Amino acid sequence: MIQVSPHEAVSNLSQWINFFGLDSPSFLMPKSVDTIASAILFGISAISLIYLLYSVLKNKLKRSSHKIEKNSPEPSEEIIEEDEYILLDVAARILYEKTEGTEFNKQLSANYGDGAAHEQIMQRFTYSLMTGCKLYGKTPLSSILRPIELDGGLRPRSKNILSRQYDNTPVYIDVCVEKKNLDEYVNEKAAPEDTKGGYSSKG
Repeated sequence: MIQVSPHEAVSNLSQWINFFGLDSPSFLMPKSVDTIASAILFGISAISLIYLLYSVLKNKLKRSSHKIEKNSPEPSEEIIEEDEYILLDVAARILYEKTEGTEFNKQLSANYGDGAAHEQIMQRFTYSLMTGCKLYGKTPLSSILRPIELDGGLRPRSKNILSRQYDNTPVYIDVCVEKKNLDEYVNEKAAPEDTKGGYSSKG
């Protein structure tokens, strides 16, 4: 296959125009051809460079967006509405008040010869809630309310705080009980005459 250079092609075209008795246009002159060719090559190079920069920038933004999306923490648990929960010490007092006169209350309030103070009695009701209800709380460095998995080593050390048996360092703070769960537990422990109307922590 015979290859023809741009100069040869222009020269041939110019000769054919002259053959028919016409004047060759200025853009078919060799110097004009060089200028046009240079302009075309420059334009192609500029467009290629712009496209290359666009592709690089697009890929970089895409990777950055993917990285942010990948590193974004996904919710590990359902969002808990705190107004549906009641603090553990308040729940223990409600359990005590709503079960007064029942065998359950008498057993937890009994004086076993150790001169149980009011705080000790309320602690018994707190332990009762720990065994009968699902507890929720926050870790000391978090404001998120989470379900608490009781492993037998957690103890109520002070107001709405759970810590390990031989360590007073708080493990959970703002410990609470779901109001619906408390309702069910109170009605279960209350005397039959008290459960006819049903106790509700909302009212």
